[in-house]
Amino acid sequence: AFLAFRTNPQLAGEIRDCMQEASDIQRECIRVVTEFGNTSQQVLKVFPDMLLAVEDGVPEMAMDLLDMTRDWVAKMKGDTDRARGRYRSFMHKVQDLVDNAHVFK
Repeated sequence: AFLAFRTNPQLAGEIRDCMQEASDIQRECIRVVTEFGNTSQQVLKVFPDMLLAVEDGVPEMAMDLLDMTRDWVAKMKGDTDRARGRYRSFMHKVQDLVDNAHVFK
């Protein structure tokens, strides 16, 4: 696409910028998904400790562990919301770029 519009430097530059942003968003999504896997593994490791704390009559410790996992999940949600927002904004940019390309052609 960049080469097809090389006679229009502004549009070619916007296409190049979109390609770079798409690559950045892809890397961010891969990072977020990788962190989800790591967080899931951490949560699974905490469950036995929670159970042991309850069985040993230390529910406060179980609640602390539950609070910790809640923080991890909240971070995951925040990461997801940011990635989704960035992707949504990018899709609008791509649509604007397509519309501009149609006008140029």
